[in-house]
Amino acid sequence: MKTMLREITCGVLLLTLATISGCANEAATGTAEPSKRTDSGILPNPAEQGSKPDLGGADKPVAPRPTGAPGPPATPGVNAPLAATPEEDAAVKAAEASGDKQKLVVALISRASRHSVDDKAGVAKRFGAVLQDAKHALKLDPENKRASGLIRYAEARMPKVKK
Repeated sequence: MKTMLREITCGVLLLTLATISGCANEAATGTAEPSKRTDSGILPNPAEQGSKPDLGGADKPVAPRPTGAPGPPATPGVNAPLAATPEEDAAVKAAEASGDKQKLVVALISRASRHSVDDKAGVAKRFGAVLQDAKHALKLDPENKRASGLIRYAEARMPKVKK
């Protein structure tokens, strides 16, 4: 019994060693990679055989590089114009004509919010318009939290003026 256990242990150990060393496939199937050496032990000259040497893929055609490769998106200039807001402008004019302060505050905040997300406008124009509308709304309704929040938002993003 001890002898049989010893033989099994030795067999497992040898198999493990063969697997770790990478020889398991060759030992199990007898399919070792054939050598490229000739009978004289010298490697054959590829030029004499008429075949190209393996250049590691250098002989394969290379795809052309794309022209105008994408880069970061263009940023608008500081004074790029604002996008048109005809609906908000009409709402502000209608609220001014009606004389209803609360409607005017809502319309001004709506237009300021629309300008705050205008990515195509320049920073100075964009946040300048937000400040103008939000300050006007805050004058009409000093307790309006949305207007004061828009003012803080715009002031934090306005470009700093060098003195």
